[in-house]
Amino acid sequence: MPVITRESTVRETLARYPGAEPIFDRHGLAGCGGPEGPLEPIGFFAAIHHADADDLLRDLNAYAASVDGPAPHAHAPAGLPPGVAQPYRLFLATAALIAVVAGISSGIAAAITGHWGGLVGESWLALVQAHGHLQVWGFLALFIMGMAFHILPRFKGQAPAPAWLAFSTYGLVAGGASAYASVQPHADGSLRPLFVAGSAAEVAGVALFCWFVGTTMWRARAKREPFDAFIVAGAAALAGVAAMNFALVIEAAADRARLLSAAGDQAMLMLAAQGFAALFVLGVSLRVLPFFAGLRPPHTRALLVALAALAVALPLRAAMTWWPAFDANGWSVDVGHAAALAAVVAFAAAVVALRVFEPQETTELPEATPPLFLAMVRAAYAWLIVAVALDAYWQLREIDGGFTPMYAGGAVRHAYMVGFATSMLLPMAYRTVPVFSGRALPWPRLISASFLAVLAGAALRIAPVALTANPVALDFKLMAAGGTLLLAGLAIFGAQVFVSAYAGAKAAPANVPAPEPASADGEAASPWVEEPASVWAEPDAPAAEHAPAAKFYAGMTVAEALQVSPMVLQVLLDFGFGPLADPQMRERMAKTVTLAQAAGFLSATPETLIETLNAAVREAGAGAPASAAAAGVLVRRIETDITEEQAMDALRGVVDPEIPVNIIDLGLVYEVALREGYAHVIMTLTSPGCPMADAVEEDVRKALTSLPGIEAVDVDIVNEPAWTPQRMSPAARAAVGM
Repeated sequence: MPVITRESTVRETLARYPGAEPIFDRHGLAGCGGPEGPLEPIGFFAAIHHADADDLLRDLNAYAASVDGPAPHAHAPAGLPPGVAQPYRLFLATAALIAVVAGISSGIAAAITGHWGGLVGESWLALVQAHGHLQVWGFLALFIMGMAFHILPRFKGQAPAPAWLAFSTYGLVAGGASAYASVQPHADGSLRPLFVAGSAAEVAGVALFCWFVGTTMWRARAKREPFDAFIVAGAAALAGVAAMNFALVIEAAADRARLLSAAGDQAMLMLAAQGFAALFVLGVSLRVLPFFAGLRPPHTRALLVALAALAVALPLRAAMTWWPAFDANGWSVDVGHAAALAAVVAFAAAVVALRVFEPQETTELPEATPPLFLAMVRAAYAWLIVAVALDAYWQLREIDGGFTPMYAGGAVRHAYMVGFATSMLLPMAYRTVPVFSGRALPWPRLISASFLAVLAGAALRIAPVALTANPVALDFKLMAAGGTLLLAGLAIFGAQVFVSAYAGAKAAPANVPAPEPASADGEAASPWVEEPASVWAEPDAPAAEHAPAAKFYAGMTVAEALQVSPMVLQVLLDFGFGPLADPQMRERMAKTVTLAQAAGFLSATPETLIETLNAAVREAGAGAPASAAAAGVLVRRIETDITEEQAMDALRGVVDPEIPVNIIDLGLVYEVALREGYAHVIMTLTSPGCPMADAVEEDVRKALTSLPGIEAVDVDIVNEPAWTPQRMSPAARAAVGM
């Protein structure tokens, strides 16, 4: 009976068999998270990522049968805060915080003061523009970017984005939006430079994000799918929004003003609503709703036709809306109307093509599905229909000689951004964040309450001014009440996401019953393993790391290959890839250079390099010499004249600075890998954060480079598994009087 089944979760599988992660990578599920991976059943996880579940399970079970127990493995450096290990958490938490603390609250203030006259003229308009900017950049952009950094590489079978890229994007966009919106409402001209600096930071952040999207899609170009086009178009629209905003800010700064051009601001916000937020939501819906909601397969050709129409119509609409600020003329108005109506038709066609309102293909949804998930999705798409209808109504009124009042135009944009995009973010985050983090939503009964508050808030914000040119006092009161409901709904949502992402023990979400996969003998085995059992606990029971069943492949990055075995580095150094001997150079290069590119650098064929790597890993899995096992050290030798005894004797010459005993007898050394010209040591210290760590590392380097033929030494000092006195040899215990 197979150990790993379709119902086994990714996290449980990797907790029990950590060395199996390269198998997920080989099947296009790179970056699945290791022990921090999703609590999704493998069958469902494979389906949503378009991988063959049967092939994946066959390889996983072959690997499980080849090992005696879990192998030491660390997907991410131990001890990193959750936000560092999973950057999406920081994006989502910050987005919700900005929306509640500043974005929605500034909208409520604008609604109240718009009627009671607390602010008038330029000051009131500056507050309105700052509110719009916070909602677009501080909430929607940060939220969507955070989700994209997490899901896009996984959907495309690529390695996760480098941490520096994700956090640089976060810092630039969050910092830029905060500076921009904090300064704009103030009349003090001395603060005006921050206005420009905030917009410039957002442009830089968007450039990094677009580079991430572009490179991810380019590396996965052999696996193109309709979803890709929506994401690329959404990123391009965001770049256009950033560029427009920067141009408007420069124009305002040149005029020593704090207000953006009204026409330009309107054009920019509509492009953000329809081009960025809506396209990203449509793209992700296309990719996941058939799995998450049991919908019938979408009409992808119709969706792509709709996208093609939007790709032409949306930039034209933005340009023609902004154009009257430069040169008002009839043709620009006509083109703008045509583009707007074309976009309306395209969005309506997209809703039909997604088949959101058709009967479900299956009602047996995954256990991770939150309550009322499909109802929330359909309500959000109903808002898209409302937005399309309002948009068409005011365009036709303009064609008939009328005009769109400021409040009505705002209602249309809010229908796209709040009614549709924001309402869709809630069910998607409620569905995915607990799976990403493995932490239950703290208040599952409040899921429906938060969503209903957002829906009601959107209705009260939009309906009073959607069809009128002259709002009355009651309309402003209703808009303020709607803002208050939005604030409450997003506050609950933000708290749920924050707690699920950051707090609590690792456990299955409350609404996700933990599966019970069968063990090898047919008995149910508990999948919830807090930490893999320490393989270094007893000196007389050394660990044996087995070569994974997965094969290396040309498109695998060097960083991914290095995770499989330290033998990879030895092979690459033997081939002459000298820069990898420098840890800093290796850190920079390994994440972007593939094995095929490395082979090109080394004047070797990819096939030769990959065959050598596979052979090296197979030989390394053969085990360690008996004398090394007696010391609790796993020693691997490949194509080297250095003996195990020579390596052990050299390391016995290194004495711990706190306990006057050599590091071998103390049990500080976990693994030594030897290959001609290179050695790799994995060890620990008697206490984490030891101030003498650098000195010990240097002594280890000197000891091993004293051996004939060893030219480069890598030393990894790890904190897990932690050292205990039980690892000391009898001689060491006697030396310290134990």
